[in-house]
Amino acid sequence: MDTLADLLELTLGFSFVLLALVCLVKARKQDDRALPLAGYAFLAIAFLLLLNFVGEPTDFRYDVLGPIQLLAFLLSGYLLLRFRHALMPLTLGARRAALGVVVALIPVILLVDLPYTATPQLSAGQFAMVMTVALAWSVFVAGTAIGFWHESRQRPSVQRARLRTLSAGFTGLVIVALTWTAGSNVSGSGLLIGVQSLALAMVPLLYVSFAPPLWLRRAWREREETSLFAAQELSLFHPDMKMLADHAVKWARRLVGADAGFLISGEGEVLAAHGIDEADIERYRAERSRSVITIPLEYGQGTGALLLTTGPFTPLFGSDEVERLEAYASIVAVALDRVRLVMALGHENERYERLLQAVSDLDEGVVVTDRGRLIYANDAYARMTGYSLDELKALPSLLELSLPEERDALTERLRSRLSGGQVEDHYEAALLHKAGHRVDVETAVKITQTDEGPRIVSVIRDVTDRKRHERKLLELDAIKRDFISNAAHELRTPLTSVVGLASTLASSRERLAEEDITRCIEGLDRGAKRLALLVNRLLDFTQIETGRLRVHLQPVPLAEVATKVVEANPAPDGVEVRVEISDSFVVWADPLRLDQILTNLISNAYRYGGRDIKIRAEGDRDAVVIDVDDDGPGVPESLLDHLFDPFVRGSNEQQGAGLGLAIVQRLAETFGGVITYHPVRPHGARFRLRLRQAA
Repeated sequence: MDTLADLLELTLGFSFVLLALVCLVKARKQDDRALPLAGYAFLAIAFLLLLNFVGEPTDFRYDVLGPIQLLAFLLSGYLLLRFRHALMPLTLGARRAALGVVVALIPVILLVDLPYTATPQLSAGQFAMVMTVALAWSVFVAGTAIGFWHESRQRPSVQRARLRTLSAGFTGLVIVALTWTAGSNVSGSGLLIGVQSLALAMVPLLYVSFAPPLWLRRAWREREETSLFAAQELSLFHPDMKMLADHAVKWARRLVGADAGFLISGEGEVLAAHGIDEADIERYRAERSRSVITIPLEYGQGTGALLLTTGPFTPLFGSDEVERLEAYASIVAVALDRVRLVMALGHENERYERLLQAVSDLDEGVVVTDRGRLIYANDAYARMTGYSLDELKALPSLLELSLPEERDALTERLRSRLSGGQVEDHYEAALLHKAGHRVDVETAVKITQTDEGPRIVSVIRDVTDRKRHERKLLELDAIKRDFISNAAHELRTPLTSVVGLASTLASSRERLAEEDITRCIEGLDRGAKRLALLVNRLLDFTQIETGRLRVHLQPVPLAEVATKVVEANPAPDGVEVRVEISDSFVVWADPLRLDQILTNLISNAYRYGGRDIKIRAEGDRDAVVIDVDDDGPGVPESLLDHLFDPFVRGSNEQQGAGLGLAIVQRLAETFGGVITYHPVRPHGARFRLRLRQAA
């Protein structure tokens, strides 16, 4: 049994030497920076295995060899982790943690006195240290195996098979290392032979991962070959040359597990590229090595080429890969030539399409349909509907774009036209835009006979703006009638009072007492002032609405204007008004109109508010926010939606036309500002005016 165990260990050691040589030779051929790390890791494993054969001839007197073996073991695991990092970068934290573990374990290995004998028996502490090293090694290698398996899921079949084989080999080594370490104190050679046999079985897995033979590469490609045949008709008969080239490069990469690839035309234009930057394309075109395969493409435009490059996850290209790609490239060349001929024929049609497309410059849609299904449409019609031409052609019928309530009538119009009935050639309808809104259109229709049957040619004009303008005019007319009606109603009340008092004075002055005459004159004065105020507000509102109001924007000191407004409009008895505005606030406004805004807001607070009214301001980036607060009942919820509409008044208001807040809102907007209402809890109202701050 001992002789068998020694023979297996010797075979295992030389197997890892050969595996290391395979990696180093391939690295030199490919100029690969990752493979040397794997090669050095396998050399370290071979070194620790073969070092076991030095002990007995030297009577185990070189006890330093024990720690050296353990260090070589730890180093091999770290090198395999670095191999994984060269292919799939680890985070900086993971690299630092791994290096920290290695650095921490080195002095422990050197300081712990390990027995160096033919059958060493480890103490509990020595066994714990050896097991710690084995666990660290296993974490390094298991992490590498898991990383390769995870990466394989998104790789072509050749690379996927190689990565999974590599992952299986590394996983087997982890099992071997842990089992071997855990059984280091077990006497007998049965366990040792079993572990050595398992380790030896991992060597072929690792070998085919780094240097897969021809038959294995063919087996790996079998699945991609099957998928290729299924997708070949779709990809190689695509009408677009660049899309066809893109499919060709994509499938060529998958077929042989290439890392990158690109296809160039006979004129040297890069038609498609995968996994490679434009800056590297010229270098690869000039490169001649086994890591780059160039397949000529002979077609009508000259000689193009399909180039594929190997990468860290791909075996070097051999003659089998070249032969398979040459066969595939011949099919690609035929497909490219077919597209070239189709494009040449298409140029003939372009001249006619340009005539139709020119109509798009006038925003006139041109549509040709066959029983409602689109055959041709210009860009103007596509813009009109919001759909792409491909999306329009995919519709069963363009009638699906009509409004549901108009669809039946349009369907009947189409049926009547195709059957020879008398149908008007011009009509108005509406389309549903892709975004969901309505598009009003005017349509002129003609039917024409072709070899394939009758075709309907329609010229369509977007009249949405015209229709919107017409509706706006109707709305403005209704608003004007409502405005005149409301204004007449508001003027009638004070005017009736004035007329009545004037009539009383005119007819009964001699019979009236002096105090009655005084009351009539005072009533006339109040009515005249109310009429003047109402007329002024009506004029202001009309000028604002028609854009004829002139404002002179300039920097205005806010605190100064607010103070003057309060002084000019003294508070009623029992009402306190506080102004809390910093002198530093200067806003862009018209001074007279800003005075008008604040006067209106304070008057509303007097009329509806309680006993405490506050005017304050604060800065907000490039704006000043002015709040006019009161502690009254606030605005009824039923008025909130129309609070700033003209002729809207509170339920307790006895005077005024309800134009104040409407004027305030529009004046604020002419300043580039905005006014909003906010309820104050538990009760009260806040009108917030936001104006631009002057520098």
